[in-house]
This record gives sequence, C-alpha cells and structure tokens, in this order.
Amino acid sequence: MSIRENSVLDRDTLNKSFVSKTATGTQIMAGSLRLLGNIIVDGSTTINGSLSLNNNTISGVTYIYGQYGTIVRSIDEWLRINDNNSHTAGVYFGSSILRTHGEIQVGDNGSYFKVDASGNTSMAGTLTIGGATTFNGTLNVSNHAISNVGHITIADPGVNEGIEWLGGNGWKLYESPDDLTTNSGGNFQIVQGSTRRLTVKTDGKVDSPGGFSTNGYSMEYNATEGSLDFIFNG
Repeated sequence: MSIRENSVLDRDTLNKSFVSKTATGTQIMAGSLRLLGNIIVDGSTTINGSLSLNNNTISGVTYIYGQYGTIVRSIDEWLRINDNNSHTAGVYFGSSILRTHGEIQVGDNGSYFKVDASGNTSMAGTLTIGGATTFNGTLNVSNHAISNVGHITIADPGVNEGIEWLGGNGWKLYESPDDLTTNSGGNFQIVQGSTRRLTVKTDGKVDSPGGFSTNGYSMEYNATEGSLDFIFNG
C-alpha cells in the first residue's frame, strides 16, 4: 500500500487502507506501508525494529540517543559526542584509526595539550614515559633540568659532539684528535671555543697547551729550549 504526499495518517485512513490487517488503534498487523513524498511527524515516534534510510539523508537532528544515554548533540558549532558523559566509560573506537587533518586539543584552545596539523605538540603538565623513547630531532628543555639520570651515552666521537655550555666562555667536552678538525675518535678534549685547553690522552697522559699553574707558580713548556719552565707569578 502507498500513501502519497499530503495524506493524513489517522485511524480511519489506516483502516480503509489495510481493512482486516489493522487492529484496534492504529497498529498494522500485517502488510507494508510505503510513504511517497515528505512526511511530517508531530510528536514522538517509536520504532520497534530497524530504521533503514536506503542510503538517504537524515537532517535537522539535534540529539541522537542510545540505550545508555545521549550519543551525539548538535546544539552549537561543536559536534558533541557523549559530551555529558552519559556513557560513563567513555567513547571507544576499538581497533580503528582516529584521524584528523586539524588539531587535537585538551583544555580550552589546547591549554593542556595540543597537536596541530603539522605535528607540533605542546603540553602543560608532567609527561611520564614507560619505555624507550626515540627522538629524530632536537630535544629543547628551555633551560630546565634533566634530573635522576642513570646513564648518558653520546652517539659517536668527533669535533663538537659532546657537551657545551652556552652563554658563558664557550667551554666544551668531547672526544676527537688533537687537531680539533678531524671528525673521528681520539683523546678527551676540554675546549674553549675552538681552542684546545686540556687533553687527556688515551695512554693516560695529560697535555695542557697553556701550561699548569698553582699557588702563584706556573709550569710552561718552552718550545725553544725544549724544556719545562717553572715560573713564579707572585
């Protein structure tokens, strides 16, 4: 049976259309009902079965409710999914991929955590990492401390591949040959800028190009005489 646009679905209409297939009230006991055109429902509608839209659109929805509460609300510019926490366990996506080409935010405007479309990430609070972490770039802690370190390794030896103090007198620690240009293993160097100040060689000997001094005395290498000179500086 088909009812075309602008028809009124009341008890009499249904009884005339379905005759013996309509019981008391407006309950259809058998058969099917096809509605052609726009249907306007004034009041609540209960469907005791599946609703198939056959690849068509449902529009103008403000709320979608589920068995345990509100699923989706469309009341402003935000699409609100379980935002009133009626599904108290949260929103579960199973093993599917959660993807966006925009931002991920926690807090107003990402005040606690934000990942933008380029992958830049900002976070306020404590980050706890359980397991190994790999950085394929520079880690900048903005003049804050790295504490409770058990062990630090440097990937390989070479000029300027070690520790450097910024904003002072340019002190550096690294392993390299004494020429400070060859990028390979060598001696342990204490360097100021690009000047070698102290070297601990692999055989344990200590070399100080500027000499040694203590309590007003200094010991300097005399290249002309090939000797060590002790000089009183008092």
